[in-house]
Amino acid sequence: MAVDFIKDANSIEQIVDGINTAEESPEIKYFGEYKLDSGEKLAAHYAYEQVSNYDHISDDEIKTHLEELKSKDAHFDFNEALHIAKQFCNKCET
Repeated sequence: MAVDFIKDANSIEQIVDGINTAEESPEIKYFGEYKLDSGEKLAAHYAYEQVSNYDHISDDEIKTHLEELKSKDAHFDFNEALHIAKQFCNKCET
């Protein structure tokens, strides 16, 4: 069953837990057609969702939300998550 994990989460702690257990989870998580099967992809999805309504999006906005996850002990490769989040985004500065 496809689930929009970020939108269905009840707290940032639940999101962090999902990031930290993404590769072990039998539940399939999706964002559109993207399969969220790693902590990096889930972190990227979270960061993108936080900025998706902005008129223009820079790396700094995305980084702020990735740093928030890191501060809550989420385990993921920051640079890879940033790269993935930028792929989700058609309003991002390049």
